Amino acid sequence: MNIKTQCCGLILLLVMGIIYSRKKTIRLSTSRVFICFFAITFLCILLDIASVFAIVRTDLFSETVKNIICKLYLISIVLTALWGLAYVCVEIYAVGKERRRVLRVAEAVAGIGSLAICLLPLYSTYDQEYETVYTHGPGAITTYVLALSMMLVSVVLIFINRSKMNRSRREAIQIWILLWILAAVIQFFVPQLLIVGNAAAIGIMVLYLKFENPESNIEHKTGFFNQSALYRYIREFNHNKQDFSLLYIDIGINVYDTLKGFIADYLDKIPNVTKFALTQDEIILLFRDKNYAEEVIKKLLKRFEEGWGKGLAFYLQPNWIYLENAALLREERDYFYLLHRIKSNELQYVNNHFVRVDEETVALMYKDREREHQLSDAMDANRVEVFYQPIYSVKEQRIVSAEALVRIRDEEGHIVYPSEFIDVAEKNNMILKLGRMVFEQICIFIKNHDMDELGLHCIDVNLSVIQCSYQSLAQEFIEIMEKYQVNPKYINLEITETASVNAKQRLLENMKRLMDYGVIFSLDDFGTGQSNLDYMLDMPVNIIKFDRELINAYFESSKAKYILEAVLQMIQGMNLQTISEGIETKEQLDMMEKLGVDYIQGYYFSKPFCEKDFLEYITSWK
Repeated sequence: MNIKTQCCGLILLLVMGIIYSRKKTIRLSTSRVFICFFAITFLCILLDIASVFAIVRTDLFSETVKNIICKLYLISIVLTALWGLAYVCVEIYAVGKERRRVLRVAEAVAGIGSLAICLLPLYSTYDQEYETVYTHGPGAITTYVLALSMMLVSVVLIFINRSKMNRSRREAIQIWILLWILAAVIQFFVPQLLIVGNAAAIGIMVLYLKFENPESNIEHKTGFFNQSALYRYIREFNHNKQDFSLLYIDIGINVYDTLKGFIADYLDKIPNVTKFALTQDEIILLFRDKNYAEEVIKKLLKRFEEGWGKGLAFYLQPNWIYLENAALLREERDYFYLLHRIKSNELQYVNNHFVRVDEETVALMYKDREREHQLSDAMDANRVEVFYQPIYSVKEQRIVSAEALVRIRDEEGHIVYPSEFIDVAEKNNMILKLGRMVFEQICIFIKNHDMDELGLHCIDVNLSVIQCSYQSLAQEFIEIMEKYQVNPKYINLEITETASVNAKQRLLENMKRLMDYGVIFSLDDFGTGQSNLDYMLDMPVNIIKFDRELINAYFESSKAKYILEAVLQMIQGMNLQTISEGIETKEQLDMMEKLGVDYIQGYYFSKPFCEKDFLEYITSWK
């Protein structure tokens, strides 16, 4: 009997089934459909072998029994194709209703086809000389037509919805379909070769090894599901619009592995919770019931207060992030983006390092994401612009410089102000590219216009905190200035107090190289930090710029007035120049002039202008 290939396929599936049943599995739609798919394929091969026996052993099986077994085998082929289509649909269609709509049609066709197979005549042949066994006739032809049709429908659905599918999973399914179709076509034209069942088994093995192997979903140190499994789990919950809660626990990298083992064992015993480990230090608990989640969290917080290890001698303070309504997030990647965003902002960890994420937090995250995309699109489409706010010299009684201020335009051409995108640019390190673009535009402006003829001493350029800590800042700026043949004396770089705190040494190195090249520096936002006098002593700056808040406070508070006057006297004693920001009235201007401030900037003289309007404005001062 020619059942060698069927037996090989059966053994292959049997081994996979034993391994699969002994492993911890994640319960997803794809996994559940795969189990059914696996079972029907196993049954198909069993019936294939049984049909061969029924055809060959006429002494044991009557004609009626033989026909029943053979037709059951043919029906199982149709069902195998149906479950293959179901596996494809689970991957493509997120919402159950969409899947059910497609599968109802397929099930109806399979049901009618199976009835036709039962009613149509079927013939069997056994060639003793070549030991070949096969069935043929209208029943067999109907089987092939139905199965191949469902496979072709699967191929068409994959092609149309390829963007919705994971690429690797799509390729694995295509391999299974290709193997099955090739085997079916070969067996149709050469019926002696009974290879359909074995081809289906090999296809199942491909899917198993690439996606359905439980081992691929396990983080082995903790025994919990891994990040890949979490991604798939969240995706299914979101797509099916199911409510769930999520608790992120960051134990800390400095915790002994032994203690992490104690913690993992404790968490593993919590019932009705799906556990995931991003790393051995980062664990996520996923709850289907919010009330139950609150109960578990209370117990966990209390348990961590008791200590761990022998004698409960080790006390740990994890960072906790709790999403009570995790369904607020739209996509799987949003969860990891949100976790990263909160983790990078340590100020959010209050009340025992516990952060409760609410609807407002999620809305703010999406707003920042929109700003990030808006900024990225603007940079890619060259919609970044530099505006210039004039700076007035008290001594010369005219405009002598300007502060360069970045703006971007949205797709409709509307101006977007820095308050809408600078924070996002700094958080996502887009500020480096943005800063280069701005500095290059400023250098182009200086190259294209005679600064001396315009009466401009320099252009003030803001440096962000990230730029100040960037090791290659000086090199990049010098290269840009050399590219446009810009005299460095026309560049005044403004640093902030925060920058000098976070990366003081690197900032000083950049400042020294740029100052040696000929660039001047000023200290921006003076009056908003905590160690202003230290900055004046440590930073080799030429100009101190008073923040508008300090200026406003001067006119409203006697204490602020005393402080500003005392500080100004010290700055003048150090032979440093000063600029007052935010001057909006004649009274404020007169007072700053009386105090001896060197330069004035504010709406009293002008708002920031685009390049064209700025040129017209400074020309009017001549």
